[in-house]
Amino acid sequence: MTFGEAPDTPRHIRKWRKSYYDEPGKRVVHPGRIEDEERKAQERAQLPKGKQFFGSGTAKSEHVADVLAHGPQTSMQDYLHARKEALYRSNKLEPLGKSMSHGHHLPDHMKRADFRFGVQSD
Repeated sequence: MTFGEAPDTPRHIRKWRKSYYDEPGKRVVHPGRIEDEERKAQERAQLPKGKQFFGSGTAKSEHVADVLAHGPQTSMQDYLHARKEALYRSNKLEPLGKSMSHGHHLPDHMKRADFRFGVQSD
């Protein structure tokens, strides 16, 4: 008994298989977005060569200082920011640069420099 060649897997099923991405250098896209990416590629191919790029342009320039301005800029803003941060529980329990305080206190006799744990051996 001989069998003919197996039929191809339908496209809507094939895109979910791992073998769909086994070509070297092929960009891996989530299977749910494959049709979207193909549609975008077709639309991009219809544009003139100078306009075939990814992303979106802006009408005016966005300056780095405007985009990346972060943190308090004046002492008043610094003070207001510190007041807002003081509300957080993590800021009270684990202040930056310090370890978390669990509220444990050692007895006075354990704070002396000559204190040793355990029993002295011979």
